[in-house]
Formats: sequence, structure tokens, C-alpha cells
Amino acid sequence: MKKTKMKWGSERGFIKLMLAIVGLLVILSIAGVNLSVIQNIALSIWYDLILPVVDWVRSLLP
Repeated sequence: MKKTKMKWGSERGFIKLMLAIVGLLVILSIAGVNLSVIQNIALSIWYDLILPVVDWVRSLLP
């Protein structure tokens, strides 16, 4: 049971992180930052942070 609760807790944290990143990108785009810069930042965040986390979560699942 504890493992399930921890999994859900980390999932909620992960969702909050995703929302924070999306919000940041929206704020930057509203502020008029070049879109290609935003795309590069988003891609680097995706490859550096999110994909390793996804792989790690997959390795935990049976």
C-alpha cells in the first residue's frame, strides 16, 4: 500500500512540474521571446529531465 501512495504522490509532483514548465513557456511566449528559443529550451528540458524520469518509472513498473 505504501508503494502505491508514494507512486501517486510522485505522479502528482510530476504533473505539477509539467504544469509549471508549460506555464513558464506560456509566460515566455506572451512576453514575446522568440518561439524557436522556447522550442529549444523545451526540447532540452524534455531530453535532459523528462525522458530519464519516464525510463526510470518504466523500470519500476512490473
